[in-house]
Amino acid sequence: MKRLVLVTMSASALFAAASYAAPQSVQVSGNVDPICAVTGLHASTNLHVGQLNAGSPTTGTVTDVTVQCNYASGATVTLTSTNQGLKSTDPSSSILLDYTASLDMGGSPVALDTSTATSASANYAGSTALAAGVTSDLDISVPTGTVFAGDYTDTLTITVAQQ
Repeated sequence: MKRLVLVTMSASALFAAASYAAPQSVQVSGNVDPICAVTGLHASTNLHVGQLNAGSPTTGTVTDVTVQCNYASGATVTLTSTNQGLKSTDPSSSILLDYTASLDMGGSPVALDTSTATSASANYAGSTALAAGVTSDLDISVPTGTVFAGDYTDTLTITVAQQ
């Protein structure tokens, strides 16, 4: 009886080794769509900073502007003034009022001073915060100075692009 058990065990071990299957693989992949965008501004977003001859700087804020860019290389955020200042709406006038604009970007602002430039840019390293979206305030300040009667306007554009 002992011999029969040994033979049975040896035979089953032999068949178990013979039924070995080669490992199989499955490839797993996915993707993340690229995005660089500014949200929180709408076609109807206008900022009226008020009376420009009040004797002190006039300020205004657009809240909840979100900049998002999910490239690992980061993003360049640019503020661009169409007129390089607040331009008189009187077609016969060449009056231009300087102002500053600053987008906080979570404590590392991009700032434009229209007295010296039409645009200003800042580079931001790729981060999970930037990929998810950094929400900031856009602050505008018009300094004091001689101001002639009339309406003044400018278009400020925020652009975000892959670095």
